[in-house]
Amino acid sequence: MFEDMEWNRPTAAVFGPDGALYVVDSGQDDGTDRDGEDGGSGIFRIDHVGLGALPGAAVTADRDNGSAPLTVAFTGAGSGLPGGVPVTYAWDFDGDGGTDSTEANPSYTYRAEGRFTARLTVTGPEGTTAVAGQDITVGNNRPRITVRRPADGGLFRPGDTVGFTVEVRDKEDGRNTPVDCSRILVRTRTGRAGALSPLPRSRGCRGSIVTEAGDVPRSGRYRVTMRYTDEGGPDAPELTGSASLTLRTSFQEAEDFTSTGGAHGGAVAGNSTGASGGRVLTEIEDGDWIAFDPLHLGGIRSVTVGATPCGLGGTVEFRAGSPDGPLLGSVRVPGAGHGGGDVTPTAALRSQGRGDRLYVVFTDAAWNSEKPDLFAVDWLRFHGPGDGTGTS
Repeated sequence: MFEDMEWNRPTAAVFGPDGALYVVDSGQDDGTDRDGEDGGSGIFRIDHVGLGALPGAAVTADRDNGSAPLTVAFTGAGSGLPGGVPVTYAWDFDGDGGTDSTEANPSYTYRAEGRFTARLTVTGPEGTTAVAGQDITVGNNRPRITVRRPADGGLFRPGDTVGFTVEVRDKEDGRNTPVDCSRILVRTRTGRAGALSPLPRSRGCRGSIVTEAGDVPRSGRYRVTMRYTDEGGPDAPELTGSASLTLRTSFQEAEDFTSTGGAHGGAVAGNSTGASGGRVLTEIEDGDWIAFDPLHLGGIRSVTVGATPCGLGGTVEFRAGSPDGPLLGSVRVPGAGHGGGDVTPTAALRSQGRGDRLYVVFTDAAWNSEKPDLFAVDWLRFHGPGDGTGTS
């Protein structure tokens, strides 16, 4: 049954009054991954359509909140049936059950305040239907939240205290109204966040995250999300604004790169029983590179490379923004004949400035396709307090 569908942990299934089967999937593990995502959890609807194909329904709006009167442009792009089979559209913008438009891409002006669900019903030639909706809030503007500190991609060591500063803008609350910092929720799996305090003469708040040394692996990247919920309006519900950033541990397994490339296809992560994470970068040739995005080097003074001199040898370059971007530092890795085992050379790094993408480029002008690869890389360890860290 449902051979073309993949489930994680389906825990309940029930037929609804519309005849559709609704399945609850709890997702992987506890339903969230280490970045706070849903892990594949959700409620899924399965329709029996017999011999008639079920059309798709999708709603997109150019805005979903604002002051009254609020004009919203809708589109049903992505709805319909394959092959251009004709379908009909029926829009109910205000939730009264009537049809307000039969166009594919209509506009509607909301004059009363409140929350409305705009619904699109798409009907195929066999009478099969699909429904999609979009909530519209009139009389309240979604607050804007900006993370001023730390930088996206900043580094920390497990056990560090990471300080952060957020700024909130809310149209209804006004420019001079102090921010209620208790309404800001910090969601992270790097540790626990303490209470936030208001910034004097600013519509912002500051706080800190105490990272857990025992719960954070040696290498990893973690999503931190800041959410602020306003108080709503007399006839409009509250709204939540959010912003997020990524923090990385100062020790990074080389195979945790975001992307790889180069004239010869880039590096390859292969299994290795002696590697710190069980994998190591191999097939490294002249001009190959790996990128960590984001990774911000604010406050970082040097980096140590864990490498195995199993080939020709070469240079590891650290560049900002692109494979040929500004050179921040470099270090030499010897060839296989150097007479020792693994090496851990350290390169001094100059300030990266405002960049948030680090490229690690492997070079040796003497390499050609008749010669062996340059070396293998196991890990990178960055030294110095990361941007935004407190105790280290």
